[in-house]
Amino acid sequence: MRTITTIIAVAAACYVLLALMLYVLQERLVFLADLPGRTLEVTPRHVGFAFEDVTFETSDGLSLHGWYVPAENRRGTVLFM
Repeated sequence: MRTITTIIAVAAACYVLLALMLYVLQERLVFLADLPGRTLEVTPRHVGFAFEDVTFETSDGLSLHGWYVPAENRRGTVLFM
C-alpha cells in the first residue's frame, strides 16, 4: 500500500511541476502576433533558404501565413506555419 501511495504522490508532484513550468514559460511557448512588439523578425532567408510567402484562408475564415521553401529533388511539400 505504501508503494502505491508513493507512486501517486510522485505522479502528482510531476504533474504540478509540469503545470507550473508551462505557466511560467507560456510567453515563450505561444506566439501572439497581435500584441505590440511581437513581429516576425527572422525568415528562412536568414539561414540561406529561398522561400515564398504563403497566405490562405481556412474554412472558418481565418487567414494563415506561412512560408513555402522549395527543395531540389523533392519528395513532398512542407509548409512552415
